[in-house]
Amino acid sequence: MEFDRTMYIDNKYRDLFSNRRYEEYIFCLLGKSTDIFMGMTFTWIDSQPHGECDFKDSNGEKYDAKLLIDSKQGALIGEKKNDILLWIKATIEEINEFPRRLRETQDYSFIPKTRLYQIMKDRIATVEEDENVIFFSPFPLVTDSQYNYLTQFSTDYLDAVYKCLTEEGLIGNRRVYYIYHSQEQDVYVLRDDHSAREYISMPELDSLMTISDPIIS
Repeated sequence: MEFDRTMYIDNKYRDLFSNRRYEEYIFCLLGKSTDIFMGMTFTWIDSQPHGECDFKDSNGEKYDAKLLIDSKQGALIGEKKNDILLWIKATIEEINEFPRRLRETQDYSFIPKTRLYQIMKDRIATVEEDENVIFFSPFPLVTDSQYNYLTQFSTDYLDAVYKCLTEEGLIGNRRVYYIYHSQEQDVYVLRDDHSAREYISMPELDSLMTISDPIIS
């Protein structure tokens, strides 16, 4: 049995990555959180002349938002190339790297060689030690559905990369959060470093990406 989905991406999708536009949507999503950030309010630090963090919560905790794309992927969706199809292909290859290598090795020793690991490692290196990290991907990085509990309790790519980064002492005392598109239309996953998940409706991003209902074949 196979499940097929169709994804429609608007040409304006690339606007998410220009002028820190994605921070606006992260701020909107954080404000909707009623579980992982229950009772918290956030301030968006729009002006950062001295490298300030992106967000602060009502307890004074700092957060820096980072896109989970590398320089090559960024160039594909930049103004010069603006090639969304090539970027999608590169992202799908990145996602498929985990199950492919896991089948080959039967363990997680390959994780430091993966593209996602290197991206997260490079991004964390640019975050101050007293700042938490919010990794954002508008693309479905892992298979995650609020209606499929098997996907919520199995070890996935993000878990494996986080564990490896922790073992190498790269996480420190900071918390790590992820935001990515779920398998449902308009629903994004807010997830912490203990794999706790919150599924949040984001119609604000609806016009940029549409995911069809699954077709069983």
